[in-house]
Amino acid sequence: MTNTDLVQLTEQCARLTAAAQRCGLQIEDLDEAVHEAAAGNAARYNNERHPGDDDATHDMFSQQASNINNGSLDDQVQFLIDQLGVAGAQVMVSDAALDKLDDALAQMIGTATAVRTWLHARDFEAAPAWTPVVAGLAEALARCYRTLAALGTVEADLHARAGRGRRRFLSALLKAFRFDTDRVGELYCDRAYLAAVIAALLDALARLGLARPPLLCANDPNWPDHAVLHLWLPNLFGESDQLDAVGRSFTLHIHPRDQWLFEKWRVDAAVAPRWDQASKTTERHRISLWVAALRTHRATRHRHASR
Repeated sequence: MTNTDLVQLTEQCARLTAAAQRCGLQIEDLDEAVHEAAAGNAARYNNERHPGDDDATHDMFSQQASNINNGSLDDQVQFLIDQLGVAGAQVMVSDAALDKLDDALAQMIGTATAVRTWLHARDFEAAPAWTPVVAGLAEALARCYRTLAALGTVEADLHARAGRGRRRFLSALLKAFRFDTDRVGELYCDRAYLAAVIAALLDALARLGLARPPLLCANDPNWPDHAVLHLWLPNLFGESDQLDAVGRSFTLHIHPRDQWLFEKWRVDAAVAPRWDQASKTTERHRISLWVAALRTHRATRHRHASR
């Protein structure tokens, strides 16, 4: 090997090591690649020089790989180039970087799903609790970008393999932000029918003077086509309870497709009662208090009946 060849090889090793570092690779990420290269070298050594002495040769080259892996990332890249050539070493680094990218993609999909669920629920009162999740999504996207940018430099000369990282990233993005629209529509339709049953029961109680009748009106300016169904938890026992302080109303946005179920209760927004626009968390708390009060009342009646 001439001095020129040695200089070129040193430059290629430094360039590939730098690319591996930009991909976020650590020594452990190339551990398996080094052992694979050593095993291939052991097989060639046996075939060419010492046939039949497989175990001893394997142990010798396995120890060599372990020594390399106890060194630095630069030592690993240099060993891969020595054993596989520059192109072969690029493939190994590229595969390790793709594994690293897969880890970031898995994190991105997980956090994107959580963020999507939160946004869909429109529960902005719980925003502080979701700050780490949003930060995790941003971190995962940044990891993906860094790895993809570095991977492009590794795969520049591997024309048949170039672009694999970008394809994986785009596929993962689609998976992370895709809704199962048919399933979601079916669930919301079921929710509307159940709400219609509850509204009918409350309407019947209202006729007995035990509840407020339900109302449907388009009084959400942020979602004008989805009318708001207003329901009020009844005070069935005529006694003051915790709900007198926190409120009794809870609301549901109704898809235009399902609004026919509630037409008998539709009123103009101008004459509708003021909507307090409580968050879903607050409304769930109200429902929990109402259910707890109902259980307490039933338990009290049962104790009195048992005496």
